[in-house]
Amino acid sequence: MKTISNITKKMKWVVFSILTMLLVTRCENEPVPPPIDDEDLQIMEYLEQEEIQDKYSLFYTALERLSTTDFDDGSNINLMDLLRTRGPFTLFVPTDEAMEAYLGNTSIMDIPLEDLNELVRNHFIPAEIKTGDMSDAALEKANANGDFLVIDFDLITGVISINKTAQITNKDNLCANGYVHEINKVIEVIEKDVLDILTENDEYTIFTQALVSAGLSDTLHKISLPFGRVESRVRYTILAVPDSIFMKDGISSFEILIDSLGAGSDASQYSKPGNPLFQFADYHCLEGSYYKYDFSSTSYYTITRNNLVSVKVEKGFNKFEVSDDPDNPYFVTIINTLEGKNFPAKNGVIHAIDKKLTVQHKSGVFEWQFTDYPDVQSEECYREREMGNFYQKDYFHNVHWGGGDYLQFYYKGDMNFMDNDCFITSDGYWWIEFDLPSIQKGKYLIELWTKTGSDRGNCVAYIDGDKHLVVPVNDNLNQEYDWTFTYLPVGTVNWEETTTHT
Repeated sequence: MKTISNITKKMKWVVFSILTMLLVTRCENEPVPPPIDDEDLQIMEYLEQEEIQDKYSLFYTALERLSTTDFDDGSNINLMDLLRTRGPFTLFVPTDEAMEAYLGNTSIMDIPLEDLNELVRNHFIPAEIKTGDMSDAALEKANANGDFLVIDFDLITGVISINKTAQITNKDNLCANGYVHEINKVIEVIEKDVLDILTENDEYTIFTQALVSAGLSDTLHKISLPFGRVESRVRYTILAVPDSIFMKDGISSFEILIDSLGAGSDASQYSKPGNPLFQFADYHCLEGSYYKYDFSSTSYYTITRNNLVSVKVEKGFNKFEVSDDPDNPYFVTIINTLEGKNFPAKNGVIHAIDKKLTVQHKSGVFEWQFTDYPDVQSEECYREREMGNFYQKDYFHNVHWGGGDYLQFYYKGDMNFMDNDCFITSDGYWWIEFDLPSIQKGKYLIELWTKTGSDRGNCVAYIDGDKHLVVPVNDNLNQEYDWTFTYLPVGTVNWEETTTHT
């Protein structure tokens, strides 16, 4: 027995040794991979991790349904595949608790596909944005619905809110193609325009009646306008006067406002550009969307382009001087509350201000880049800042050309002029024509920014068909590439009405 026992022990030891060798050999031949960092994963791969799917399963289901179901016209939007591409992207992902609170008794499968598409795209931005890039304003890039998400940053708690409701609860999850931010509420799609929001808020009854009576309703209800081949989103900034601010000036009703402005009793005249009520309402509505920290010391067109609001930013962007009179400065402040600043609408942003603006007729500089047209900006070459050739002469709505073989959008980062881009054509006798947006009536000096020097042609400039400038810009035919950029004074005009020009 003793001998057998010793032999058994030896056999066990040999077997254990062989197993150990096999295990060691297996480890050497098949090394265990290290854990994958989030930054090595695409956003979709990040969401597909088991521990992540447990937190965001409902939003993942929404992505999955949207990516695998065709619309009625047979089209499909596969955001799952898109989130596996290079990007960069930013995705705000609601937790399951946030999705459940939003859905209530509704299932994701019951939401119409078009509505689900808008909801998911509302959380998706085609740009890389970390929380360090956020401030009390809108994000620099619009989301996939074309809407700007508004950020409120609490300096005391550090809490970052989106569109006044959702808070970021887990930030800056870096992936290979962008960032994922966890949020505790669904970011609901904004459907209402600036006038609808003001009308439904009982704090702005006097101001809203002024806008409507001045005939601005149709304009303020617009979300987009056709522009050539594209639909162009319109955006406004409303500097809204609450009833409580009117009352500080003794204005407790719309009728008293009318009297204080000297607008008269004939309501049919209120929508005329020369009427004081029209001018007052128009003066509080700016063209373009400007969030609290977007304002700078410059002039802003009103939505009718009949006037300019000149702003001088003071005291850390909190006060805006809206008077050029050094002896009588007039300051207006955006009310710094969650509901008072940066309130988002489908077609712009609303700020509550602590004083009504006093209408003044300003002069200013009108600067327009020919690449500011919406159909130009919709082109991939413009978005990607690359070269693009256009052979169809009426391809763009407000840009026309002839004489060359093609019109070229040209971008080069070291050209040292505005945005480093321009339109050019091929060699020869060519012309290019631009229809400008509506410009406020008045006297203007018009200047053209162009290239001068060697290997240049002569420049002839017309304004509304009248020749205003003939100037040789070719200084040296024999020396190549000796050129500079300069302003050429095209001429002075005195326009007697606010309208477009060519």
